[in-house]
Amino acid sequence: MKRKILNIGCGVDSYGTHRMDAVKRNGVTTVGSVEEPLPFEDNFFDEVYAKNIFEHLGNPLNFLLECKRVLIPGGVIKIITDNGNCLLYLWNRIGVLHADYRWRGDAVDEKDMHYQFFQPEHIRNYFWRAGFKKDTIKISLIKGVNWNQQPIFSRIKRNLMKFLLGERLGCLNIQAEARIGENG
Repeated sequence: MKRKILNIGCGVDSYGTHRMDAVKRNGVTTVGSVEEPLPFEDNFFDEVYAKNIFEHLGNPLNFLLECKRVLIPGGVIKIITDNGNCLLYLWNRIGVLHADYRWRGDAVDEKDMHYQFFQPEHIRNYFWRAGFKKDTIKISLIKGVNWNQQPIFSRIKRNLMKFLLGERLGCLNIQAEARIGENG
């Protein structure tokens, strides 16, 4: 039997059997808001995958509870989000990132739709609070999504940051995974 995988906030990513995004484009199978209840029945998916969306959510706990609802017992959730410890998000004058995430006093940056940045411990706490099995939560720091597709100069700068600052301050993303217990 084919595994059912929901990719939430998929954009143009083709991963998953069901791909949900706020905007209709090629490959999107469901258009909807992640801030609303997911338009799927309970216990439907083997896996829920969300890349670079968690930091844009107004209520991450409700999102995780909805993901848990649509997962089958034993199902897995995988998210990738920005690492709030990464110094490049706080000081981006060398232009490594796609936006400049710095506090600007009262000035508003309308391009920045981030509600919050997370540290690995925050992600773990959200997963616990949502009821995912504590012994299945795996959190790691990663260089960044689509790493090998980045220009060589960007990869050199990011590797140098990781080398000089260590993983916690030098890695761009947090990758988290958890499993639902067999009894839900």
